[in-house]
Amino acid sequence: MTTLHTLYGSLAERWTTERVARGLLAAEGAALPKALARRLQRAAAARGSLMPEVFDRAAVPARQVAVARALFPDVRGPARMDDPKALQAYVARLMAALGVTGLSFAADRPPRPTRDGAWASKKAFNKRFRLIKRLADKVARYAQVARLKALAQIARTRLAQRIEHADFVADGPSAAFIAWFTARLGRRSVFTWGSQARAYDEIADALFQRLGPDAQWFAVAHVHPAPEVLARLSQVERGQLLGAWFEVMRDAAEVLSRLAWTGRY
Repeated sequence: MTTLHTLYGSLAERWTTERVARGLLAAEGAALPKALARRLQRAAAARGSLMPEVFDRAAVPARQVAVARALFPDVRGPARMDDPKALQAYVARLMAALGVTGLSFAADRPPRPTRDGAWASKKAFNKRFRLIKRLADKVARYAQVARLKALAQIARTRLAQRIEHADFVADGPSAAFIAWFTARLGRRSVFTWGSQARAYDEIADALFQRLGPDAQWFAVAHVHPAPEVLARLSQVERGQLLGAWFEVMRDAAEVLSRLAWTGRY
């Protein structure tokens, strides 16, 4: 059965409006006004979209990490495979275990007499050194692509993926609006000579009108930072939201700068 906890997964993915409508009817059906429930039923029965329900993701260097775990069984692995910082920390631990501070094959390998332990031989040491170098290169590339993919997702669904789980499930009407509006934002663009259909449709407005004084306005502002929403935030919350968007603009500026100077992101 679909619950608010299930619907939370839609924020990081790209669920269709039909799927979200079915989820809202299952999770909030009894609390929905009849007119709104009928609109959601029509949306749920609409012809299914062929749009992928997940955003494109960077490929994690799983194979290199698996080999590293086998060659360095005593080194703690990355806390998360999809976290660039965790992967970079893992590379640093591998380098420390091998006793190197750099990854230049010509300049950073210590002389044979200074090596000790089970990896002192030329073959064993070089095998591990090359592996760490390949993994470091893969992690650097993964971090760059993951950054670009995250920006692409924000371009579609704003800051939906940054909403905390506890904030989302704390209030049913807030979660319903966020889930539906996020699905509307994430729709595929339609090839047309006119303007695109607005994400804020009649269903979004009906869901928004259900929000009361105790709604999760800070979470709502992540996807719908309209003046009437921002007015309900505290100074601290507005500052946090501004900081999040400033971080997005800084990341985008750095990517564009790298593209301008090197032709690569």
